[in-house]
Amino acid sequence: MSKTVMVVDDEEDIRFIIRNILEVEGYSVMEAKNGKECIEKLHEKIDLVLMDIVMPEMDGWDALKKIKGISKFSSIPVSMLTALPINPNEINDTPFYLLENYILKPFTKNQLLEKVNEIINTYSKTDQKAYQLSHSAGHHVSQEYKELTHVINRYSRLIQAIIESCGGQGALPSSMKKAIKGYEEKKQKYMDSLDKLLSGIS
Repeated sequence: MSKTVMVVDDEEDIRFIIRNILEVEGYSVMEAKNGKECIEKLHEKIDLVLMDIVMPEMDGWDALKKIKGISKFSSIPVSMLTALPINPNEINDTPFYLLENYILKPFTKNQLLEKVNEIINTYSKTDQKAYQLSHSAGHHVSQEYKELTHVINRYSRLIQAIIESCGGQGALPSSMKKAIKGYEEKKQKYMDSLDKLLSGIS
């Protein structure tokens, strides 16, 4: 069964390009022209949302907050797909930490597919492992494993996205180094919790 990606962008040409790239790869694609339409069209079978930031009616950040605030949609991964580079204010003043990734335009076909496939494949592997744990260790452990693993992977991607947005590790300003350090510390806490969870069932 093919995975479904929703592409949210106010530029029709961008939606067309992304649709063609993803459909050739075997994905099903839905489209929305802004955050408001995204929320209206969203359903639980969507596997990933690729979201522009600057859009009329409802921008990407407001749409992200709404998606994560609706319980039946909150587990759907969302990645920004934008021409705006990451800045410190954005990290501090937006729900940046809820993103799966931050993909910069312009992008190549291979860059887009690499990031989309990584998110989709990682979620699938985590879900498979969680399903196995539900039989061996129970539903509670399975859900906790899934949530911890998703958060750890999310922080890993966002740390890399910040580095890429700044042009590499050597070009990081102090504000971005501080943001990365904070994310690394949070990631480690979740990793410690995951180790504790798994050691308790081994």
